Amino acid sequence: MDLIRKYYDQLAREYDHDRFGNSYGRFIDQAERHILSSWLPQTRHAPTADLACGTGRLLAFADIGIDLSANMLAEARQKWPERPLIHATAQQLPLPDESVQTVFAFHLLMHLEPDICARILNEAHRVLKPGGLLILDFPSARRRGKRTRATPAGAWHGSTSYTLQDITHMAQGFRLKTHTGLLWLPIHRLPRAIRSYMTLVDRALSRLMPEWSSYLVICLEKA
Repeated sequence: MDLIRKYYDQLAREYDHDRFGNSYGRFIDQAERHILSSWLPQTRHAPTADLACGTGRLLAFADIGIDLSANMLAEARQKWPERPLIHATAQQLPLPDESVQTVFAFHLLMHLEPDICARILNEAHRVLKPGGLLILDFPSARRRGKRTRATPAGAWHGSTSYTLQDITHMAQGFRLKTHTGLLWLPIHRLPRAIRSYMTLVDRALSRLMPEWSSYLVICLEKA
């Protein structure tokens, strides 16, 4: 976790520009916003928490932001000066039991080994109210298994993938409410001029064949 923290501390100032200031990043951002808009409860009876909130890109959908990187949180505070932002790890949340209605996290599990992912799922279960929702994304093991991915020893960035069954097995005390895919099309290989026009096509294919998308996005409900 210390390697991850240092990595994002170093990237914080340029993160938004480098990752989401181009047509590929905007495509991902738009897809994630569409999912949150569709899945988050229309009425909030308790706070929504964004785990690994980073620079606050998706904090419009949350009441609380939590991140491992102090530098990423400093960037988020410039955008959201009134929003509670907490410096903590996702597996040790400084939140009371059953205190939040929804937890979501994008680009988090992709970096983590199964034992850490399981702890994060358990911790989310602890802080969620009964019937609360947990929304997560992770690289699809089925899609990734179709190509060889060279991962140097000790590498962690985006090195982990899971099947839907892997995550639901870890998610004790949850039931799967819905799921979809994200990035079914190889957007990064398409001409930049047409990427924005492929949104609806990618969304339809991701719904029809989610596990063949680059990422799976799931919504779990606390039992």
